Amino acid sequence: MPRLVLQLRIGSIALVALSAGASLTVVRRGWAAHLDRVLEGELEREARVVAAALDERDDAPQVTVRRLGPMLRHRVSVIGTDGTVLGDSHFDGASLRLMDNEAGRPEVVGALQTGVGTARRRTAGVGVQVAVAVRAAPGVVRITADVPKPDPGTIALPMLVLVVTLAVGSVWGADRVSRRVTRPLEAVRRVAQDPDVEMVTGPSGVPEVQVVVRAVRRLQEEYRTRLAALRREREEDRAVVDAMIEGVLAADGRGVVLQCNPAMRAMLDLSAGQALPPLRELFHQAEARDVVLTAMGGGIVPGRQVDLHDRTVVMAARPLPDGGTVLTMLDISDVKRLEMVRRDFVANVSHELKTPLTSILGYAETLLDDEPAPDTRRRFLQVIRDNARRMQRLVDDLLDLARIESRAWYLDRVPVAIAAAAREAVAVLGDRARERGIDLVVTIPEPLRVVADPGAIQQILANLLDNAVRHSPRGGSVTVSGRETDEAVSFAVSDPGPGIPAEHLPRIFERFYRVDPGRSREEGGTGLGLAIVRHLVEAHHGRIEVESRPGAGTTVRVTLPARPPGLDVSSGSAGA
Repeated sequence: MPRLVLQLRIGSIALVALSAGASLTVVRRGWAAHLDRVLEGELEREARVVAAALDERDDAPQVTVRRLGPMLRHRVSVIGTDGTVLGDSHFDGASLRLMDNEAGRPEVVGALQTGVGTARRRTAGVGVQVAVAVRAAPGVVRITADVPKPDPGTIALPMLVLVVTLAVGSVWGADRVSRRVTRPLEAVRRVAQDPDVEMVTGPSGVPEVQVVVRAVRRLQEEYRTRLAALRREREEDRAVVDAMIEGVLAADGRGVVLQCNPAMRAMLDLSAGQALPPLRELFHQAEARDVVLTAMGGGIVPGRQVDLHDRTVVMAARPLPDGGTVLTMLDISDVKRLEMVRRDFVANVSHELKTPLTSILGYAETLLDDEPAPDTRRRFLQVIRDNARRMQRLVDDLLDLARIESRAWYLDRVPVAIAAAAREAVAVLGDRARERGIDLVVTIPEPLRVVADPGAIQQILANLLDNAVRHSPRGGSVTVSGRETDEAVSFAVSDPGPGIPAEHLPRIFERFYRVDPGRSREEGGTGLGLAIVRHLVEAHHGRIEVESRPGAGTTVRVTLPARPPGLDVSSGSAGA
């Protein structure tokens, strides 16, 4: 606001100049009138002095005025009631008879009528004269004097004082007005430039300015309210976008990425603070680039499946009204993987069931169509029974695995003696082991206990022992051992079998995975035992490890926490 202040001050100085000129004229006129009044008063007093002298002395009027005129330094005249000049200080007695009658003079008329008369007239060669007459005994006493011209020096000092006073007053007034006007306007200017700035200003004495200040304050409050609402909506929208599992990316018309949620960054393998390249350079795959270019060109891509490295995503894109682009990606890698697992599972189950069903059907048709010998019939029936039991084991394992994975069972955690559970599992498999000439040895210390589900521990040991018996050579020995560490309990099943090659170890816990498919089926395995064991161990927050080398046997070790976290009996973890 400096320009406004300067304008106000210049205006004040101009006002002072105009006021000084007008004041000078007024003062000059006033001063002249004042001097006239003073002169008239003085002349009236002198006239009365002359009138008093005429009353006190018996001298002729001419004698008195000739004597007093030089003393008063003004022309003194005595005029009779009929206008005849009876005496005049400027003329002698002989000249009086030659003077004109003064009865018509205004001052004489006024004095005769009211007691005092005054007149002003201009005389050639003399200038302006003032005549004051008062009524006296002979008629009228008149004093005539020249009106002096005003002395410039006489009014110079008052005028100087007046001009200085007006100048100081006007500048002070301009500053005061400018402060009362410019301070609120300066606050308004700051708010207009930055609405977040607090508007601090006192009341203005100018009503119009105060109205503007109040209006700006209302606008600022409304702006802040709407801005807060917009920020809230933006934060809510950002929170929703960030919480989406679908990747969302927005770019402007030049392809500069403006927003990218965490899901999109995860799909693009970008960290949270990593800068994003332009949209045209974000993808290197031809299909993905085609989606981006189509959207940036104004086209709409409703959904297209694209392979990005090790991910499979569905990309969709559409242009924005301002020329920008919105790109979304949904990672369907897990869905594809589950679909593949489902297909593999159906294929594996079908394959596992096909062999025993084929055997059962073939032997049953043979028994129906032919009349084999009793020994042959018995052998055929045993094959049908064995294949039916194999199918039953497969179905039982599938049901167990389904219930474990769907968490349809709940763990009933109680202290379990590992040695006793191992002996029960050995007792169940004792006949099969003896048929193969395999010794089952339990070396677990009796005090060894773990807080777990007894049925789950029993099933873990049974499946591990079943695998060990099936893969051990005749005359071998399967050992069940155990030990306790600081906060965990572990037990292991070791067999002297052929071992497992290293490339198969990562996959042996997958459903239906077999290192030697032909031999496993001949031994009656379902391919689900180790998958069930893995799920049961993970349900107890434990871990399972395999140590094996070809020709050196296999050891499967299970490690469980001695007391699971929280001991929540209804934790929802699956168990047997």
